[in-house]
Amino acid sequence: MSKRLKMFVPLAFCIFSFGCETVVQRENVEVIGKNVVTDVAQVTQVSQGKKGAPIIIIEESHASRGQRLEAAIVLNRLRNDYKVAHIGLEGSIKEKPPIDSKWFFKAARDQPGSGTSVAVSLLHEGEINSVEFMELAYDNIDAIPIETEKEYEVKAPDEAEVYFILATRLYQQALKSLRPDHKTKLEKMLSEAKDKNTTEQEKVNQKVIKYLYSFKPTELSDDPWIKEVSDKLFNKGSSSRLSIEEEIKFLGDVQAHIETTLGALKAEEKQHISVFVDFLKARAASNKTMVDATSVVADKSDTYAVAMVVGAGHTKGIGALLKEADRPFAVITPNFLNSTEDPTALSPQMYDSKVQGKSVYTGQVTETILNAFQSDSNRIPPPVLQQRWFNAKSELYIYTERITQKYFPPGGGKPPGGGELPLFSSGDFDGDFIRIDPSKIKVVKDEETSNALTVVFPVEINPKDPARTKVLWVKSGRSGEGLPPAGEKENVERMLKDALADAKNEKPVKNNPKDAPIKDRPLPKLEGESGRIKITRETTAAFADSEQAVMKRSVISRS
Repeated sequence: MSKRLKMFVPLAFCIFSFGCETVVQRENVEVIGKNVVTDVAQVTQVSQGKKGAPIIIIEESHASRGQRLEAAIVLNRLRNDYKVAHIGLEGSIKEKPPIDSKWFFKAARDQPGSGTSVAVSLLHEGEINSVEFMELAYDNIDAIPIETEKEYEVKAPDEAEVYFILATRLYQQALKSLRPDHKTKLEKMLSEAKDKNTTEQEKVNQKVIKYLYSFKPTELSDDPWIKEVSDKLFNKGSSSRLSIEEEIKFLGDVQAHIETTLGALKAEEKQHISVFVDFLKARAASNKTMVDATSVVADKSDTYAVAMVVGAGHTKGIGALLKEADRPFAVITPNFLNSTEDPTALSPQMYDSKVQGKSVYTGQVTETILNAFQSDSNRIPPPVLQQRWFNAKSELYIYTERITQKYFPPGGGKPPGGGELPLFSSGDFDGDFIRIDPSKIKVVKDEETSNALTVVFPVEINPKDPARTKVLWVKSGRSGEGLPPAGEKENVERMLKDALADAKNEKPVKNNPKDAPIKDRPLPKLEGESGRIKITRETTAAFADSEQAVMKRSVISRS
């Protein structure tokens, strides 16, 4: 039989008998895992199942910006090296409209690279997660909604109150078995209150309380129960991290111990713990929903591999379900997830704001944008790509980047036309969420004593709704040099690694008390109180509510 005929026979058989279905060649799941984690993560579990495409599970801490940068690097490698185009995302709801990023690519139309640079900045700021970054960086990524609205109908717990209740009982237990040095110190303090009036006794009591709370429970007592509970409650390393199922059991055991040895909990304390446990049970039940939704994509014959990005508490439960279903999977743990002190972690107030579907910032820029739009909320931080305030912020960043790079090209070159104003045509910045009139762009000195030039222009936010329209003034300049030219694959990873290096050098943000006004919460250096923001590696901008105010702000640092 001729070579040509040999090729024709199976083709004819396929067409006339059963029809053809292309089945792609899939890589071993362990090989995939090892090849995508270099420098940013570890493979912490592998299972060689036989059913469907490999599933790569990336653990996430919803409050760590550094961890999300690392996860984005892994996803970028999966997309480039293993054709992963489908990513399941915890918190993405099936009943809601699918994530659409067309508006983002439209805003960056004549300078595509500006869109990716801005997406990296938004990820670094903590406004978006790693999956949303991939949606903004590439137009062929499909973020799979893998949860349902019903799974979020359970009452949201006050987690801080639960941890406060448990911490209080740890100190109570510590008082029953104080180390000798602490016991001697406290006995001396209490002896000072003998034969004193009520006021003096109260002062001593406050002194005792202050002394106790200046130490951790494990520093006051050697009680093994205190150490075990403290490790699980407060330590952040992977060795002490609990799955959701383990956390449910842990809370039940701790409550039983308290009731037996320290006395009954108050009714309101029991209620707080009960609400928390009910919430955890609902989250544990969502494991199956997420696995089922991801498995549908994994079973498609043209799927090389599929990724999932879920909270670290889900991975043990999801892994067990996948193993039971004989599916190949690997769990990837970003390095930041094992940090005992994460300088990129959002403060509780910032995280709460994100859960409400709002920005993590309250600086002048974001406050102005938030006031022009409204937002949705969820218990797990929801995707924000469909939030209009985020759309407006993204357009603002992209337009600022496009304008700045056009007027001040990389390498110190002259702008098109020798810099004659304006460099853009009317309508070039008539976005879906903001509008900039090119005829109002002015080139000015950064400061009176400086020769560095900047652009200044007004921005209309939400111009299609006159009742909510806000005006923000922008002053922007070139403050750094971009990365050397490279291919798309290399350039995106380099931008992410550059942002990751910055994140590693950040100082930890000290958390405010939970009742502190939200406007007083601490901010990372990414959005300063003066409204000075690093838009991208190359561009820094300042924002104000008037031209006079923005002119007083410097955007180009002197080095």
